[in-house]
Amino acid sequence: MAELLKRFDLGDGELVEFPIYEMDKTTRLPGPFYFLNFGSQKDCLLPEESEKLSPGPKNPTTGFRRWWAIEPNNGDIAVSASALDGADIWVDPKLNSAIFMSGPLHDAIQAAKLGIGFRFSKARIV
Repeated sequence: MAELLKRFDLGDGELVEFPIYEMDKTTRLPGPFYFLNFGSQKDCLLPEESEKLSPGPKNPTTGFRRWWAIEPNNGDIAVSASALDGADIWVDPKLNSAIFMSGPLHDAIQAAKLGIGFRFSKARIV
């Protein structure tokens, strides 16, 4: 997965190599292993145009609200066209526990047949 991600624009994110050890905490497992820092954010979620979102509490001072996607299907999540610009993988500060990725990155992951159980759903550009 890391080799695949290295071919895409991670924006402000990065792959950070880190060691993993056996239970003895001394013997290093052969790697390399990577941590993906999701540094890129795009404020592109359109909650009013989306379906199957659950609102979190609104911050009384700032008015900011986070949302949760409840088992979204293709097209349930609406985003603005700004989602098409910049990084290929990002999070939206308004949507909790969701990762967005570009179509080309999604297609590359599918083609690589990595055997990872991603729960993909396509966002709708509004």
